[in-house]
Parts: sequence; structure tokens; C-alpha cells
Amino acid sequence: MQEKYADFIAERLPLAYYQACYFGKHNMKLDKITLKERSRSKDESQICFDYNAVIKLTYPEIKQEKLVSEEGKITLIKEKTDWKIISDENLIPPLLVEEMKNSGR
Repeated sequence: MQEKYADFIAERLPLAYYQACYFGKHNMKLDKITLKERSRSKDESQICFDYNAVIKLTYPEIKQEKLVSEEGKITLIKEKTDWKIISDENLIPPLLVEEMKNSGR
């Protein structure tokens, strides 16, 4: 059951961003990201970072732009020669949450 819940959350979170764009009538683009290493496994096959992402919101209808900040924690694991994201825990920026609330969602 816990695994199914994790799958649901993994699929639901990106959808929240699409909904925020749709209901907020804006486009979204990553403007800047800063990573700070949090931990690393002894064999260096897994690394965890705290991050701060600055997202640019563009409102075409009113020709306005806003910057919002998102913080989170991302964990990567090395498989052969590739690094893959195994978890991404983040907080949706309050402005996007507010826009979704105002849309009735």
C-alpha cells in the first residue's frame, strides 16, 4: 500500500504544476537552480542535495512576469555510468498554491 501511495504522489506532483499554469494562465520556466550537497554514500553511488530553484512565471495575457522560489531535496543514485533521480521532495511555491485555490481547485 505504501508503495502505491508513493507512486500516486510521484505522478500527482508534476500534475499540480500543470494545473497551476492552466488555472493561473501563465507559463513556467526554470530560471536558476542552486544545489548544496546534503549527504553522500560511502561508496559514492548515492548523493542527496538540498536545492533552491527560481521559477519564472510569464503571464502572456497581462504581459507580466514573476519569480517564485521552490526549495526541496533531491536524491540521485548511480546505475552503471548514469545518475538517476530516485526521489524529489519539494514544496510547491505559495503563489502557485494560491492561484490553484483561487481557481476553485
